[in-house]
Amino acid sequence: MRNLTQKPFKTYAFSVSALLTTVGANTAFAQTANDLEGAVTQGSQFEDAQLYLDKNRQQIETASTLKGEPGVFILRKVDIFSAGAAIGSGFSDNPGRTFDTNAEDSFYGSIALSAGVNTRIAGQYDAGINIVASGTEYDRGDAPSNRNLLTNAYVGRPILNGNLYISANASVGVNTDRKFNNGTMFYNTGLSGSTVRKLSDRIIVRPSVSVSRQWSGQSEQNNYAVTAATDVIWKPAQKWLVRGQVSYTHRIYDNFFEDVTFVERKDNLIRAGLSVSRQITDFADVSVSIDYTDQNSDFFLSAYNAFDVGASAKVTHRF
Repeated sequence: MRNLTQKPFKTYAFSVSALLTTVGANTAFAQTANDLEGAVTQGSQFEDAQLYLDKNRQQIETASTLKGEPGVFILRKVDIFSAGAAIGSGFSDNPGRTFDTNAEDSFYGSIALSAGVNTRIAGQYDAGINIVASGTEYDRGDAPSNRNLLTNAYVGRPILNGNLYISANASVGVNTDRKFNNGTMFYNTGLSGSTVRKLSDRIIVRPSVSVSRQWSGQSEQNNYAVTAATDVIWKPAQKWLVRGQVSYTHRIYDNFFEDVTFVERKDNLIRAGLSVSRQITDFADVSVSIDYTDQNSDFFLSAYNAFDVGASAKVTHRF
């Protein structure tokens, strides 16, 4: 099992060690405590990396949908290749995504590089491959600074006269610490369905449902998840975009250290976020965002809430 060198859970080391004492695992205290502490944070980093890639792709879909017809989900891609870079900075009151009383806030900086091919096949199937390399650095030395490389492939198409959009995707990635050490592979497959409704020429609503399966080089992270989400996207002016999202995820783990915790880990996560972006040029935009996350879990270290605020600048070249 992976032993993370960065431990954002120092104040709970005694509690975890006490738990291990009850099963007589004295010689494995330090190793297992590190695994439990690091695994909780690492699982959140897997999710954040996938979430960033999904949002990156949704920006293309949103821009296209606002140009489509009411009630029809249309992806019109003329320039199929893309390359981009983004930098950001912000504040998180719980970067480790762990039990609330164990949280320590931190400012952070981030950078991401992306490249992709997104096109339409046979006039009806949308397909693409996208790659994102990203890193987050916290100013607190014990916060979980990390690096990620993630590749995603997807295929989708509208059905029911364009009123429902279905897609399938698969991802493979690697998560490391700030020094690119202790790398762990993770894999994800998923199916999703969504529909888009135009409330006006400048406002669309997109409810969606998705199911996913994740595997990891650290087997304790293997899980199934179901997510229901609703996006509301408003374009108040030509170069402005406001996006609000609320989502609920139910996640069940195969075996999250159940031999030690004696608990089947099940998480219920609620996310709410709001972002405002402004297009500066044809290929550059800036944005600010506020996000709140609340997770309930059968495993006490995994129950947390977090508040994040940030600003970013992004350039994208499509050709």
